[in-house]
Amino acid sequence: MKRICIIIIVLLATLAACRKERDTVTLGATIENIEGNSKLYIDNTLTPQWENNDPVWINGNASYTVTISNDVAQIVNVARADNNHYLAVYPADIVAAGQQAGNSSVTVNLPREQVYQSSQQVKVPMIAYTEGNTLGFKNLCSLLKVTVKNSTNAPITLSRITLTASTAMLSGPVTASILNGEGHLDSWGTEAEHDVSLCFPTAQPLQSKCSISCYMAVPEFTANEVSIIVYTNDSRFFPILKSSVPLSHNCIATVTVDIDQLLTCHEDFTVNANNQTVRFSKGNLQYTTDSTHTTADNNNTTGQWRFAKHQYDIIGGANTNISSTYNGWIDLFGWATSGYNYSPTLYSTSSTSYLNKKMDIAQSDYDWGKYNQIEDYLINTWRTLTYNEWDYILYSRTGTTINSVSGIKYAEVSVNNTRGLLIFSDNFDWPSAVSNQIITYNNYHNTWNNVNYSIAQWSILDASGAIFLPAAGKRDGTNITDTNQAGYYWTSSNAPSIGGDPKNEARCLYFFNNAVFRGNFYRNRYLGFSVRLAQDTQ
Repeated sequence: MKRICIIIIVLLATLAACRKERDTVTLGATIENIEGNSKLYIDNTLTPQWENNDPVWINGNASYTVTISNDVAQIVNVARADNNHYLAVYPADIVAAGQQAGNSSVTVNLPREQVYQSSQQVKVPMIAYTEGNTLGFKNLCSLLKVTVKNSTNAPITLSRITLTASTAMLSGPVTASILNGEGHLDSWGTEAEHDVSLCFPTAQPLQSKCSISCYMAVPEFTANEVSIIVYTNDSRFFPILKSSVPLSHNCIATVTVDIDQLLTCHEDFTVNANNQTVRFSKGNLQYTTDSTHTTADNNNTTGQWRFAKHQYDIIGGANTNISSTYNGWIDLFGWATSGYNYSPTLYSTSSTSYLNKKMDIAQSDYDWGKYNQIEDYLINTWRTLTYNEWDYILYSRTGTTINSVSGIKYAEVSVNNTRGLLIFSDNFDWPSAVSNQIITYNNYHNTWNNVNYSIAQWSILDASGAIFLPAAGKRDGTNITDTNQAGYYWTSSNAPSIGGDPKNEARCLYFFNNAVFRGNFYRNRYLGFSVRLAQDTQ
């Protein structure tokens, strides 16, 4: 009986091995090489090469890797597809978990930040589709070769190179497919971005009068206005702006950045006569009921806070959906609706539904920035400015000098077709790469100065330390008005009392095409206004 059992076990093991062999396949992996494009490594002949253990996603599984034997690249133990159709993506991590192949296409997330490895290496996203046994990988991007020359008289250390296009999308979610035998990017998602950066994880020194060439994987685009900004590890930068720049599919484009004088970002704004300064958040405050966050009283509560990705971003008409069950983003809030006693989704038009005390919310939990964890910042990192501080920024501080004119504090302009208030930081230096067309400073201008800065132009002004408050409009209940016509921004200051009793109003900053009203302007607390937070720097 024991002998029979052993024979049965051996037979079962043999059957299992045969079944496993039938359930998996080995696929070849080749890379196209058109006009010198490369997957990972650029050698002296610009020949693309696989490396052992390169991660590849195939038909929903991101655990496959490339193995190389006798210069032949293969992917082994691939789950056999019922229809023998295989869709693959490199690198595997640009495909979101749970994504399945459908109609020979898949959604990928082109990274906004690429990591510099060496002057000869770059990872280029690729896609492959086969109904046979060989995956022929096609490039989804082209290569941008950026040569940085240090023409200064001192060594510098590179930290990041950022490319920004005014109209083309360069990173984020996009549908990838094979079209006419080529890798193709089809439909960009709502979270797609106009920029992509090459980051140096370790110090990259560049000696005086020397140069370095770096490669970035960039989607193709037709003639476009682009900016390229080189950042150093001591918070300085050098920008260039180019118009009508094309980047053809599956090609290498070259650009040279000749650094002759590095610029300094001035981010500080003086807010009182004691020379206290602040820096502003990168965008307006936004909230969604999705997920959870931590609060100052150590609670883990519903919702998530973030800053808009860009200073010109506004939610607009979607704010009409505000409710405790709406899981989209909103950016127009009633006064003091930090979540402490008053929900950020509160939209009642009754003043008694809101904070009705004779108090400012500065340094209290009613302040959005003090009460909530926002992104990865520590709680109490940010705060809402008082009306006196806004008054000082717009009217009392020294300001900066532009085109030999001193005392400049703000101007009304448009950025990416969004109207708003451009506020200049202390000691702001206007970058020569961007043409200055502003006519009127420190006053209203009924045509918003007829100036509209493109995304590429704004990237340089942003890097220089300028602040832009978009005219996001206001919300009355669920009714949205004045979008792209006026800006309303809450301060942390209560409105004046009448006979010792608090009013149902709070102070705000208000601007439109005919006026800029500082913080002594006040409106009903139930109105939904924008919130721009700041942090103390001195």
